[in-house]
Amino acid sequence: MTAEESDTTPPARFNYKKLWPWVNAGIALLLIAGGIWFLDRTVGLDKIGEAMRLADGRFILLALPVVALVGAVKAWRWGLLLTPNGENVPYSSLFWSTWLGQIVNIAIPFLRLGEVARAYTIDQQTDIGKVRALSTMVVEKTLELIMLALLLAVIVPLVVLPEVFDNWWMLGILAGFILLGLYLVAYQTDFIIRMTKQMGRWLPVRLQNKIMPLVLSGLAGIASLRDKKTVLLLLGSSLFITFLSILTPFIL
Repeated sequence: MTAEESDTTPPARFNYKKLWPWVNAGIALLLIAGGIWFLDRTVGLDKIGEAMRLADGRFILLALPVVALVGAVKAWRWGLLLTPNGENVPYSSLFWSTWLGQIVNIAIPFLRLGEVARAYTIDQQTDIGKVRALSTMVVEKTLELIMLALLLAVIVPLVVLPEVFDNWWMLGILAGFILLGLYLVAYQTDFIIRMTKQMGRWLPVRLQNKIMPLVLSGLAGIASLRDKKTVLLLLGSSLFITFLSILTPFIL
C-alpha cells in the first residue's frame, strides 16, 4: 500500500438528521400559514385584527414568555419519559418536536395528529423508535388527566361548571387507575415479555420478529416509572405546567 493510498480516507457520510430541525421549522411555518388561511376563511382577518387592536399589548407580551415556558417544561418532562437510562437526546430535538406537535394540533384540532408528528420527528432525529415515543405519550396524557381532575376538584366548589364536568371525580379515578396500571406494568416487563412470547407462538416466525421489538419498545417508553425520583419530577413538572396553563388566560 502506497503512502497516497494510506492517506486516502473515505468521505464522511452526510448526517441527514442535522437537517430535521430545519425541516420541523419549515413544516411549522406551513402549518401556521395554513392556520392563518383557515382563520381568514372562517372568522376573517379583519375581525381578528380588530380584536388585536382592542387587546392590551403589554399583557400579550407578558403572556408570550409564559406560553414559551409551558412548551419548554413539556419538552423537559418528555425527556424524562424518553430517557430513563440517561440516553443522550438533545433538548433542542425535544423542544422543537414538542412545539411541532402543538402546532399540528392547533392547525388540525379534529384529527389530533400532533402526537403522531411528534413521535415521527423525534424518531428521525434520534435513535428512539416511534412506538417508544408514543408509549411515553400515554403516560404523559394520563398525568394531564390527573392534573385536570385535581384542578376540577379545586374549582368545583368555587364556580358553576357545565354539566359535562359533573362527573369530574370519575375522570380522576380512571386516570389514577391507568397510571397505577402503567406503574405496575413498568415493574413486570419480564412477565409481559414471557406472556407475549407464549401467546405469539402460533404466529409465523417473521411476524413474531416484528411484534417483539414493538413490545420491547413500548415497555421502554414506560420504564421511567420505575424510578421514584423521576415519578416525583414528572408529577411536579405536570403541576407546574397546569399552573402556567391557568395563569395564561388571566394574563391575557
